Amino acid sequence: MGIQRIVPKPVRAVISTIWTLVFKRPNPLVILFYLGLWIGSAVLSYYVFMSPWSAPVHADGKFFRVEQPPFIRPIFEDEPELFGKNLNVLRFSPLYRLVMPVGYLLAGSLFILLVFSDPGFVDRLKPSEKHLLDVPYDNQFYQPQPCVTCQHNKPARSKHCRYCNTCVLRFDHHCIWLNNDVGLFNHGWFLLFLLLHSVGMGAIVVYQCRIFASMLHAFGLPLTFRAIKMLGKYLLTYIPLFAMSALFNATMAVALGLFLLMHLWMMSKNVTTNEMAKRQTVQMDLRARRQTYLLWEQSTAVGQLARLEHETPQPLWKLLPEMYDKPKTAREREAAPRYYKVDKKEAKRTFLYNHYRAGRVSNIVSTLRHTKLRFDPQRTVRRLMSIQNEAYDRAKEVACEQLDKKEE
Repeated sequence: MGIQRIVPKPVRAVISTIWTLVFKRPNPLVILFYLGLWIGSAVLSYYVFMSPWSAPVHADGKFFRVEQPPFIRPIFEDEPELFGKNLNVLRFSPLYRLVMPVGYLLAGSLFILLVFSDPGFVDRLKPSEKHLLDVPYDNQFYQPQPCVTCQHNKPARSKHCRYCNTCVLRFDHHCIWLNNDVGLFNHGWFLLFLLLHSVGMGAIVVYQCRIFASMLHAFGLPLTFRAIKMLGKYLLTYIPLFAMSALFNATMAVALGLFLLMHLWMMSKNVTTNEMAKRQTVQMDLRARRQTYLLWEQSTAVGQLARLEHETPQPLWKLLPEMYDKPKTAREREAAPRYYKVDKKEAKRTFLYNHYRAGRVSNIVSTLRHTKLRFDPQRTVRRLMSIQNEAYDRAKEVACEQLDKKEE
């Protein structure tokens, strides 16, 4: 309420429109932003490690010049002993000049691969891949039901992506950086993408730290906080691009490394980001101490709760009349979904139980085994051209019209 009072309504409308167009509609803006960061990082790394640069420094009453490749030279050549002592304080392997460009090319190639990849679109499965649809339903988060937009039975662990306008096998999440989904077929490539970026940026930071340490050693400065602070100010003053490169690469290496570890942890438990979000919703309900939870009669979890086997389930339409219609015939009443009223402990055991989990290594191997090198350029080009998902929008309008008729 406070922000709405400060920000005028037209400004809020403009911000909402920009947010929707950039993050909630297919568009190439975020992809272009990543390519800009990729090019900028490559230029910075080239400047720091490959192109010659120099900057003056004053230490112990003497003037020196720091050069790249990292040499420490006295400005006045009348001190040969000092010149010979501090020359070549740090040597880089010539292989590094080859490894760094190759690393950037691999990172860019993986990004393009993921942008045009097929994450597991259900409508593009080959006849030999139809067995991938036979994933057992847990009847908790996934139940046999048709997709409203695609008009076919939705496989377990899949989800209809509103941006790509189709159902995706083992849907993990829609990545706005890729303008594409992460699913069954490209999850392994996505992990390799995160690994290459985090390790590559971390390696750049390590090399920059070696340059930093060599400067401390060459100037005879101890490894103390005061000396590091003094040399850091020097770098910000005379070599700002060096400091900017170190800060950017360190931040991104840590962020992408943590994101990679999170995905490996979820993969070891055979849980997707989509499923984790659903489980977090249940956990929020548990923390709120709500006592009513929906358990389907055919749910496998019901068999684990001995107390519920002797109770009579109640009609679900009585609990949620706005979502379920009242049965009109005896057959409809018999087939109508029902629920059990359980306590917090039983609900936690039921809804947070993962039916797809096996061993940690087996889960990771199973996910990587389904990784395939498949592309869908036609659908990618449509998204890059900001073509709206007409089928999704039309289905959404029909659903809203039906809801309005029910309310009337």
